[in-house]
Amino acid sequence: MNRTLTIGWDAGSLTGNGYMKRAAQPSRTRKLARHAATVGAIGLWLAAGFCAVSYERDCRALSALADELSADAQTPYELVINLMDWVHHDLGTRHNEGYFLFSSLGPTPVQVMRGSGDCADKSRLLCALLREVGVPATPAMSFDPKTGAAVHTIVEAEPVKGRRMIVDPSYNLYFPHADGSDYYDILDIRGDSTITGQRLTELFRNLPGRREEDKYYLAAWSGYHDLSTFNWDARAAYAALRDILYEWIGDDVYHLRRPILLERPKLAVLIGCVFGGLLLLAPRAGRRMRRWRRTNTPGFKGVEKIAAGKVVHAIEPGSV
Repeated sequence: MNRTLTIGWDAGSLTGNGYMKRAAQPSRTRKLARHAATVGAIGLWLAAGFCAVSYERDCRALSALADELSADAQTPYELVINLMDWVHHDLGTRHNEGYFLFSSLGPTPVQVMRGSGDCADKSRLLCALLREVGVPATPAMSFDPKTGAAVHTIVEAEPVKGRRMIVDPSYNLYFPHADGSDYYDILDIRGDSTITGQRLTELFRNLPGRREEDKYYLAAWSGYHDLSTFNWDARAAYAALRDILYEWIGDDVYHLRRPILLERPKLAVLIGCVFGGLLLLAPRAGRRMRRWRRTNTPGFKGVEKIAAGKVVHAIEPGSV
């Protein structure tokens, strides 16, 4: 038989014929930690709001430039080439020293757009411009055949669904088929190294005199080796993951698109702040959830009293 049990309680005694449990009271240090976590979460979310506003401003600037540069493009492929041509000719080649909050994240695309950039910086900017006009794009890397280190960065774009092309904003290079009907992508050049040499020979033969700077850049170009969007050989874990993915998607593993977070520092910080705030509040949310489950789970027969700031649960014997 279940009965409602009313309890008289003090800290050192048990009364009544039932079982009584006092919830543990948080210490002063724990209370301060909870308040600090709450303040920290609010701070991170305010920072996320700042990043969101700044990121949106950057997107508008990139979109305005991309729309201007692509206005006279007749085909999606021509759009990609127009954007690459601007990045190549209108920016210096010095590595961009700018960054947003953390130097390890590198420069934002807008910082590159307003300054200069090496191959990685220019590829980051070109990818951002292409995305603003609806063209999926990802950076890809060429590796030293002896050391395996990444030595050059280019871009693989998908101007038409299922049809990809590589473009190199540092050397103003792209690789059309001989009949002009399509363009070569990462997998084509990985499979046939003569494609790049033939293209270089053609460009040296046909470059107009006013593009002496292009001849200079092309003379320094050393080709592409083991093109891939990820450095799969950097760590054993990456190589193992590549082998697993290869079983599913084959050679497509070499032109998987890199996550946009790796190329947009402000977006990466924004999302980091949001999740950081959630993690700070997770312990408090977990405690509230456990308390709710104790008081709302079917079969839990008890009363919850608040006396002198202390929570008391009483459970009648045989009621659970």
